[in-house]
Amino acid sequence: MVFTYEHEICTWICFYLISWNDVHVERAASQIAGYLELSGFLAGGKTGNVPIPKTAGFFDNLFIPLFLIIGIVLLILGRYKRK
Repeated sequence: MVFTYEHEICTWICFYLISWNDVHVERAASQIAGYLELSGFLAGGKTGNVPIPKTAGFFDNLFIPLFLIIGIVLLILGRYKRK
């Protein structure tokens, strides 16, 4: 089987979608966990400390920039191989 330009584009799209999906899933999970902590504080009693939910950043997960960089490199290599 020959690895053609179409395969490289498909691979690039897959890596891009994986990184994009991972960003949003991780951000949603951190928001849900933060609000669960906040609701536990409100249900458990008031101590004066209110936890602040933090959203996960882009570089908090190693795989997000890694997949994005791999996808961009595959796109660039595919463009140069095609010419």
